[in-house]
Amino acid sequence: MEAASSYAYVSKRKVRHVNRFKKHQNGNLHEESRSRSRSVERVSSRDLNAFSQQDLKLPPLPPGDYEQEVDTNVMAVKVGKELEKRVLSSGDLIRCSKCKAALSIVSKETMNFADNVWRCEFCHTANKIVISKDKFPESSSLDYAIGVADEVKLDERVEESKDSDINVVFAIDVSGSMDEMVRSASGSTTRIQCVRSAINKQLDTLRDSSPNVKVGLVFFNGSVIIYGDCSQKEEYVSWDVATEFASLVEFSVASAGKCMKKSVKEQHDTLARNVSSMYVGGGTALGPALLAATCLAARGKKGSKVLICTDGMANTGLGSNGGSSDKTYYESVGKYARSMGVAVTVVSIVDSECRLDLLSPLAILTGGSVIKVDPQNLTETFSSVVGESTLATNAEVKLFLHKSLEFRNEDDKQMEEMKTVLCKPLGNLATDAVVTFEYHPKSSKELAAMSDVDLEKLDSLPFQAQIQYTGPDENRYLKVITSTQFVTNDKAEARKAARPEIVSMHAKIKTAELASKKDLTRAMTNAVVYARLTTNVQEYQKDLEKLYGAIQQESQTTHLIPDSQSDSLIVEINHALKGKKK
Repeated sequence: MEAASSYAYVSKRKVRHVNRFKKHQNGNLHEESRSRSRSVERVSSRDLNAFSQQDLKLPPLPPGDYEQEVDTNVMAVKVGKELEKRVLSSGDLIRCSKCKAALSIVSKETMNFADNVWRCEFCHTANKIVISKDKFPESSSLDYAIGVADEVKLDERVEESKDSDINVVFAIDVSGSMDEMVRSASGSTTRIQCVRSAINKQLDTLRDSSPNVKVGLVFFNGSVIIYGDCSQKEEYVSWDVATEFASLVEFSVASAGKCMKKSVKEQHDTLARNVSSMYVGGGTALGPALLAATCLAARGKKGSKVLICTDGMANTGLGSNGGSSDKTYYESVGKYARSMGVAVTVVSIVDSECRLDLLSPLAILTGGSVIKVDPQNLTETFSSVVGESTLATNAEVKLFLHKSLEFRNEDDKQMEEMKTVLCKPLGNLATDAVVTFEYHPKSSKELAAMSDVDLEKLDSLPFQAQIQYTGPDENRYLKVITSTQFVTNDKAEARKAARPEIVSMHAKIKTAELASKKDLTRAMTNAVVYARLTTNVQEYQKDLEKLYGAIQQESQTTHLIPDSQSDSLIVEINHALKGKKK
């Protein structure tokens, strides 16, 4: 776990105000204003309007400032890299009876061995435990074997017939719009031809590098056609099946049992012929195709993948109603895929009508991606997705803060214990998977009511990440990572000790998350305030075209952000702001 600064920042104003709260027993003292007690930055509507009207064609924002709290209270967990270094604990997993934080090397400071009492460093609950000093955790990162993963099985036959190697399933949109021309300096082609070339390249690569992998094909327009490994005759999904979840799962699982048996080495030429001969025309049954492809992939071992490529909105079958039921449907597919250890990546063609905001839950739940790409770059995109190795499946993370803190800018539905515990699904994990979060002190009223918390004497704070995951051996593990940070009341000291690479990593992830939800005003504000934090630029140019370009690009990808790409957003922002400091 890495911090954006050597210090956790708690403002002097906050400390003073909490003390005043404690002295006012009658409760008439008002909570301090957000802008006075916290690190709130303001962005002028002029800066945002300069390009929101020009590039996004949005109505002008009303005059005024847009506020966002921003400081160096940011943490990053490089989940993938942490899972690469598994250290199995020789002791038992012991958790706090109240908040469920795990006993760790940090707990030595609050452990009374004479009385066998551990006072949890997070919620301060006294826990009666029996542990010898030689069994006490000695590392900041430890793994515990906690048993076999619990599976959500929509059909037992999927689990009973698991293969020893992964499956890679390509679900390809062959609707009429895929025949549109793509022009470049090197000539003209069509979207579907770009897809053909990209898939055939993956077939060649997999045959040479991973010959035992099984590759499946699903084509969809107004209908869904399951080819699988092309060893059997293709099967068409009927209309009544394509409009009912359980029926479609049953049909697709049965198809997988017949047409996902042979490796890419055996079926390479037949697969390539079918890819090269696919024709276009008709509507877009994206929803049913996605579920069918997931069922085919689920026949392989955990870590199997679905790559679905489309240029349109679903308009046929499940997931095409246009209402809240569509969101529920795609979330249900994501939960099913995650339970089976399948990562789903959706690749959408640029300048198309694909609803990435509806499909983004698939990436969040399964550890896949939702990407918008130029058709001429499909080969590189497919290669990146297919070639990415999976370290763990069905993963989720719980993050723990000290009781005086709370998570900032997170979904309330994912938080527990008065916003001091945050739960996030991760799905499948690759080496470069990263999770970031930000935090701040609780309100002065809440802090004043805590008799066991004195901000003036608080010199360090604990942080913990618990990552639960299924390993390659199908066993379930829990990795516990714990760290501490010194506390400072001096904002300048916290910023002086800042690590720009962690700040920029978080800025990129949060900006992409907001933009993918089509909340571009907040996305733009977020990017600007974090740029201000890392560059100390006080005045911004009116024309933020490059900044908008960075936001637009990040809005096209939803993913657990690879560490190798973590600074790209700030680089773009710095280009936009270069030379504008007064």
